[in-house]
Amino acid sequence: MRTDLIGLGRVLLGIGATLVILGLVLVVAGKRSGGPPSGPAGGWGFGRLPGDIHVGRGNYTFHFPIVTCILLSILLTIIFAVIARFLRR
Repeated sequence: MRTDLIGLGRVLLGIGATLVILGLVLVVAGKRSGGPPSGPAGGWGFGRLPGDIHVGRGNYTFHFPIVTCILLSILLTIIFAVIARFLRR
């Protein structure tokens, strides 16, 4: 039982270190390129997909990117499934 927890701790530390390194790479890449283009979610189309809810009336604006959330959920599910498959080997 104790060895299982030690193995789990090592996996979690590895995932954490990978996320930190990935974050640093993205920050450096963003600084070098002058930052993302202007617009919602960097101007790459996320946040303004067909099906996203956007209501603007007078001084009130409401934006809920439901389709963007669904697509990001599917993408992250696939990424974490692939990572889990590699960690099980």
